[in-house]
Amino acid sequence: MVAELTREKMPMAGSILHIRPMKDAPEVLYRILVGINVSQALTA
Repeated sequence: MVAELTREKMPMAGSILHIRPMKDAPEVLYRILVGINVSQALTA
């Protein structure tokens, strides 16, 4: 359900689900944090 909501509001959220090797871990974590902030901003 959460994944569906984020997919509707943020098309780029799909890239978060496709995690590549550990070298991309910082970027993935950054995208997740930004996604959470954007979601809270949209629902606020």
